[in-house]
Amino acid sequence: MRKSVLFILGLLTFGACAANDAARMKARPVDAVARVAGEFDLERYLNIRGHVFEGFSHDGKYAFYLSGVTGTMQLWRVSTDGGWPEQITYFSDRVQFASPSPTDDWVIVGRDIGGNENSQLFLVKNDGSVIKDLTKAPTVKHDFGGWSRDGRKIAYSSNARTQKSVLEWRAAKQEGKAAGDEPPTSTDVYVMEIGGDAKRVHEAPAGELFNPSGFSPDGKMLLLSRANGSVDNDLYILNFSVNTIKHITPHKGAVSYSADFSFDGKSLWMIHNDNREYPGLFRYDLANGKITTVRSPDAEVESVAASRDGKWLAVGTIKDGGRDVELIDTNSYKGKILPLGVGIPGGVDFMDGTSKIAYSMNGPRDPSDVYIYDYNSGESRRLTNAFLAGIPRETFVEPEAVHYASFDGMQIEALLWRPAGKGPHPTIVEFHGGPEGQHRPQFSSLTQYYISRGYAVFQPNVRGSTGYGRKFGHADDIRNREKSVRDGAAGVEWLISNGIADRKRVAAYGGSYGGYMVLASLTLFPDLWAAGVDIVGIANFVSFLENTSGYRRRLRESEYGAAGSEKQPGADREFLTNISPIHRVAEIKCPLLVIHGEQDPRVPVGEARQIEAALKKLDRPVQAFYYPDEGHGIAKLKNRLDCYPKMIEFLDKVLRRPQS
Repeated sequence: MRKSVLFILGLLTFGACAANDAARMKARPVDAVARVAGEFDLERYLNIRGHVFEGFSHDGKYAFYLSGVTGTMQLWRVSTDGGWPEQITYFSDRVQFASPSPTDDWVIVGRDIGGNENSQLFLVKNDGSVIKDLTKAPTVKHDFGGWSRDGRKIAYSSNARTQKSVLEWRAAKQEGKAAGDEPPTSTDVYVMEIGGDAKRVHEAPAGELFNPSGFSPDGKMLLLSRANGSVDNDLYILNFSVNTIKHITPHKGAVSYSADFSFDGKSLWMIHNDNREYPGLFRYDLANGKITTVRSPDAEVESVAASRDGKWLAVGTIKDGGRDVELIDTNSYKGKILPLGVGIPGGVDFMDGTSKIAYSMNGPRDPSDVYIYDYNSGESRRLTNAFLAGIPRETFVEPEAVHYASFDGMQIEALLWRPAGKGPHPTIVEFHGGPEGQHRPQFSSLTQYYISRGYAVFQPNVRGSTGYGRKFGHADDIRNREKSVRDGAAGVEWLISNGIADRKRVAAYGGSYGGYMVLASLTLFPDLWAAGVDIVGIANFVSFLENTSGYRRRLRESEYGAAGSEKQPGADREFLTNISPIHRVAEIKCPLLVIHGEQDPRVPVGEARQIEAALKKLDRPVQAFYYPDEGHGIAKLKNRLDCYPKMIEFLDKVLRRPQS
């Protein structure tokens, strides 16, 4: 199970720091803090840098982490005793993840090119002295599935077998020569001996998407996950000894499963929401299929990490907009909440032979840093120090959680970040992506800059967001799509009625699915908005589903609906056409800014070009900026330094102008 899932923790460990911060804030009036914050320009904020924990070296001497201090995310290491950090990789493109060997001085690193998400796997010496390209197929996507316990093998999935025919068909389509529908994408499972060749161990049926999730301790079995939809999957056990594959999670409806082998290999630690409102944690006996409940809270269990001696689990549960991490004894199932600190930690991992765990913590006023916590002594140490670019920490603002009733009475939770001074303020309503995402109180340099400029930032978790149970998470599916847009509009009305915003200075802002929310909001509620910022957003559900990467189409159809093709229309093609913002573009009254990466494999750049062209044809105010070396978002510092000043200029011109 990937350790990079982020989650929110309790407010206990850093009480002294919080008290000192409170004392400083009390000594310095809020208006004075605001004046200090306003002295720093956008470039200073964009140079704030955090660090994300990725794992321990096999001997526990080093903690590995990712940092964008050089302008792109690269792999670094620091001694677990403390000391000067060392940069390990120097790629021109971002490192997506890193996984240290359990036995040797090697790390598997994933890297794509220009944001195209075709991950390539590299074997890197943990001091950076040797880098080997293991996959050597830049047009193919590879998803890492873990090391064997003896460190001799790795598992991964790949779409290599079907990708060639897909690319050939798409090239023919551009020339008007394509016959039939696009060939289905499949992802097969491979095992590679370190220093040897890869072997395909499971060939997926046409259109099936399989990914490995970890080896059994003896290396004789491999846990596989088959994706059925965006929040629906199945688990299988591939047994190398008898060459069989066993389906272990038959179910009805959309159910999410994740699991990891126990230390002895006799069972799985499994998280699922089958016949449940909230996912729980269970122990699945591989011999007889018996399931034992470990935790069944009225909240979402989101992650589990197991110690390598089999004695402990670290379990993360979303609760009241935050996250508890509980240390659980695997024999008695008794546990205790770990007071890890304020913020959202990620990548919890146990250090072998010790009572220590490491994690990265991202708080609303603190960029992500790497910490080590001793669960026997209760002591916590910070291994890295985030770069604040010289901006005083006390100028950063924390959000407040607010609730409001939507059009049908459904309660919506949102994060409200307030600037200094009395409202109403120019306000940015930020929609998250997903749609199975969630706004959480974590650090954003861009959000903090907006606040320093006098903007309020409002982040609604509209229906369809994660963290609020199964019913809420599916409340926006297919024919209910526009109910989430109405949730956003209800949030604006709440802001106005509470004196936080006024009707002439509210902007819709979001990326990916959040970009669709922006465009849909501007077309359905044109009088609510003074501006819109669409970043890598969906303008046309039909063209999006036709052109998104093949491996994603099936997953997205379960959420958005089936568009099919012109020759073979899907059940929802007419509906998706009707709700697509591109077909209601004449309703948009306010200026729009569009930003997109030209290598985006998820939401192809054609979505941005459609909306730009349609608005220009109507002589409506629209600006568009495209980045040829970016994918689904703007990741590189040089591009952020070009893109975000233009965004600020756009918003300032519309929202901060004198009101009549």
